[in-house]
Amino acid sequence: MPMRISECAELTGTTVRTIRYYHQIGLLPIPGHRGGRRDYGLDHVARILRIRWLADAGVPLDAVAQILASDEATETDGGGERTLRELRATARTLDERLAELTEQRERIDALMTMAEEGREFSPLPPSFSAFYDRVTARLTDPDAIAALDKERRIGEMFAQRGMLASPAQLAPVMERLTEHDVDRVVEFYTAYARIPREDPETADGLVTELRELIRRWSRENPALTADTVALLPAWALRSRTGARILQGFMTLVAGDARQARLLRGVLDDLLGPASSSANPATDTATDTDSGSLS
Repeated sequence: MPMRISECAELTGTTVRTIRYYHQIGLLPIPGHRGGRRDYGLDHVARILRIRWLADAGVPLDAVAQILASDEATETDGGGERTLRELRATARTLDERLAELTEQRERIDALMTMAEEGREFSPLPPSFSAFYDRVTARLTDPDAIAALDKERRIGEMFAQRGMLASPAQLAPVMERLTEHDVDRVVEFYTAYARIPREDPETADGLVTELRELIRRWSRENPALTADTVALLPAWALRSRTGARILQGFMTLVAGDARQARLLRGVLDDLLGPASSSANPATDTATDTDSGSLS
């Protein structure tokens, strides 16, 4: 029995506006007129229900149109194959959305834990703050403390922007850092803070010395170095542009051109050839002893 568009909408659990939109984009055939109104039948109801079923499953409407078209095609036209491709593409999209929602839920859980424990809201694990607190407590130079604080804030910014690994991945690496590692960081930042205050020759010597300090630490701790680099965003590890962008962020810590050159050099060593070729002019003759940390 023919029905009006309002009755069809009620029967299919949708709205008149939605049905008209399906007409507009070609998903639903427009019924003929009879007595000044359009008559909808069982075929319209069935098609609307199929459209809604696919859309509710997360299939975009343009993909719904292709699936419906392939349903109407013969097997020799490859209709079944097109449908399968569209469904697989939709499954991949849903998997991506599920991963994003899972990550978002983990962040919410972490925030709830911070609130319950009365801790400061931070995207980084407590072990991250604990390590920096240990280093700060042993620094006496105000410039060194300020530089370390900048690095800490940049780390938080990276985490907030999704540019670092998750807290669950970061925490085990931070927890493996020992008192010896704290000593090396204190040594690094104590000398690093002196660079702008020294004469050019002494400053260049400090740059070379500190870069070698990091290389030596890395040679002594290859597994920890590899795990630390793995915490960085993947895009920075696989392209020159990514390495250059990461270098730009890292040198925000620097207040002096030689400090910036040192940080770029350290990052070049850590990231390897991709980073080194990203900025071929960043190092001067004082850094000709550059080598790999691995």
